[in-house]
Amino acid sequence: MAQVTIDGNEYNYRISKRGIDKEHAVVCVHGAGAESIVWGYQISRLSKYFKVIAPDLPGHGKSGGTLLTSAKEYSEWLDQFTAALGLSSFFLVGHSFGGGIAQEYVRTHPDKIKGLVLAGTSVIFKLSRMYRELHERGVDFSAEDAFDKASSYGVDLPDSFRRGLTMLSRMGNDTLQSDLLAAGLFDSSDWISSIKNPVLIIWGANDVITSSELPVEMHRKLPGSEFLVIPDAGHIVMIDQRDAFNKALKDFVNKLSALS
Repeated sequence: MAQVTIDGNEYNYRISKRGIDKEHAVVCVHGAGAESIVWGYQISRLSKYFKVIAPDLPGHGKSGGTLLTSAKEYSEWLDQFTAALGLSSFFLVGHSFGGGIAQEYVRTHPDKIKGLVLAGTSVIFKLSRMYRELHERGVDFSAEDAFDKASSYGVDLPDSFRRGLTMLSRMGNDTLQSDLLAAGLFDSSDWISSIKNPVLIIWGANDVITSSELPVEMHRKLPGSEFLVIPDAGHIVMIDQRDAFNKALKDFVNKLSALS
């Protein structure tokens, strides 16, 4: 992994080894309780088309710094990060809570974003019924017996939900809970329609963490946006159906790059 120093703290990021110049960079932002590894398939498979960069957010993965308290604070850090890498304009991809960070970023820096991809995200974050029920029962999803405890409560977890929770708990319960509190404060419903940049919304058809009405509402509030539903994919759509996701991302970037 590469490193960059910002305000005395070292932050780690993954970057494609091949790829063309940084003028065609795609920056990918992970979601709550996750880290940059979730973008591994995009970094390895799309590098011959464009440069892919995925940071570990502050306090996540191998990055230093401390956990932040809102999508807005993370978006301000993201501006420092991209500036440190010399990126004056780029494509921005956000997954789940990372999509909230991406929305905040394009809201304040629309001139820097060539195109925005929002995956498994929405204008407001609501805990799914299953996650809420287990969270209220005190299940620690970073514990080895988390799924056994869930089953003991009579909650049947679909495979896509299990994969989503495994991703969410990668950083440990404290990080996950901090991120979920930050996500709970996010609400772009009053201002998202002001975003005029090209937007592609991607949702996995089996996503039970971000329910279908949420990205549909986001699409409605962004009349010029594209909306793609990927079959047989859960919340971590860029892993569950990586080929379909990569094709959609590549087509979106190439189409906009041809127009510029």
